[in-house]
Amino acid sequence: MKKWVGGVLVLSFFMGLSGIAFAQEAKAKPVVKAAAKEIAVETKAVTPEPAGLSVKDIITNQALEKAKETLISQEWLVYVMPAAGKRSRGMEEDTMIFKDGKISSKNLLAKGYPESNFTLKMQDEYTAVFETMQVNEKEGIAFIRGELNGSVLKGVISMQPKKGEKEAMNFSSEKPEAQAQPALQEPAKKKGKK
Repeated sequence: MKKWVGGVLVLSFFMGLSGIAFAQEAKAKPVVKAAAKEIAVETKAVTPEPAGLSVKDIITNQALEKAKETLISQEWLVYVMPAAGKRSRGMEEDTMIFKDGKISSKNLLAKGYPESNFTLKMQDEYTAVFETMQVNEKEGIAFIRGELNGSVLKGVISMQPKKGEKEAMNFSSEKPEAQAQPALQEPAKKKGKK
């Protein structure tokens, strides 16, 4: 009987402790909930991400936003060159502008290709890819696909004219190094009898 009474006393003691803890928790819940709401409000103000996104999705969305900010931060001077194997013309300078969800190229605007909407997605954690299609009813279609990696913009402009040959041109915001030309040598003089 003593063991049973002792067991009941010990059990009562622990139940009493858990009751105290439960009462303290009940008192603390409104304070904790209020603090959690404040944290949530502060967090939403800093990073307004939709609920239910994974950490990877949130990081990707933040990287996309940073890429958009970088693209619209300036007018991009790019160097346009014929794709490999084509040497019909040399390097040209162009300016690409990203504004209000649209992209334009000063050279293409001059040829009648209007600005167009572009899509932007992350290829990996450092590289954002943009694509667009610009249509000139009289001339044809220009497809632009580019990459932004850090502060370097590069890509390809594919021209598909209604008449004539298709043409692909590479562009980069980094000026390509001049290719070394082989030095011209005078032909060796023949040594002969005088």
